[in-house]
Amino acid sequence: MEVFSFSYHFIPLVFSVFLSFGLIVYLFKYRKSPVIKTLLFILAGALIWSLAHFLEHGCNNLNSKMFWVNIGYVGITIVPVGWLILSFLYWGKSHTVTRNRILILLMVPALTIIFNATNQFHGLMRYNVSINYDGP
Repeated sequence: MEVFSFSYHFIPLVFSVFLSFGLIVYLFKYRKSPVIKTLLFILAGALIWSLAHFLEHGCNNLNSKMFWVNIGYVGITIVPVGWLILSFLYWGKSHTVTRNRILILLMVPALTIIFNATNQFHGLMRYNVSINYDGP
């Protein structure tokens, strides 16, 4: 059985990975701006999310898929926090974006990642996980 299978359905994911990476490389020289720092944070989350999603769907065994799902949750949880911070910066409320408030905002993503990584002990994130090999 193959370890990894590629499909033309993956092309948008590959495009997303390269676009996110390219934008990170381009914007990195402007990283002194708080808006660009936040945008880099969002793009890093999008890069992790897209790459993990691509690798999850390409893998053909359950252990590999679950590994990439857990990695993908890092990006999935980073992006909304970044968008919230970016909206405060554009809204003109940059004084409300402090290090302590960002750490408080990151508590929910951290708990989500921890619950996802330890799911086999409690089943809070998903249960009865299997691969359905029926159909194309």
